[in-house]
Amino acid sequence: MQEEIESELPRRLLNALCSAEPNKQFSRPLKKQRALRKAVDYIRTHSNSHITINTLCQETQVSARTLQHAFLEHFGLSPKAYLQVQRLNDAHKELFTSSPLDVRIADAAHRQGFWHMGQFASDYKRLFGELPSETLRKT
Repeated sequence: MQEEIESELPRRLLNALCSAEPNKQFSRPLKKQRALRKAVDYIRTHSNSHITINTLCQETQVSARTLQHAFLEHFGLSPKAYLQVQRLNDAHKELFTSSPLDVRIADAAHRQGFWHMGQFASDYKRLFGELPSETLRKT
């Protein structure tokens, strides 16, 4: 009986391991990475569009929660905060590369989806350490 247990047990264990379904936890990091990559690409290519979390979820085919976890793990920001930073950065690039004669701050902000100029200026200063008008004057 001892011999039977010693020969049968490894065979059964090997069969169980080979026939078991893959652990879904192993696929989750890959799914989050793909979703994150798709979301970031979508944000970059549609930077002048009104992008919502629902839009990102549809584009990446993951839930808002999965997207939230992916962004927090990779950037330390929620998808909404990442969008905000991206839009502020786009406004900053425009102001930095433009002449004060060619662009108005409000127009640059509106192109990026900012409608409340006081909030825009506050968020901009918090991120870049200067007001939008200071960035525009540097050119």
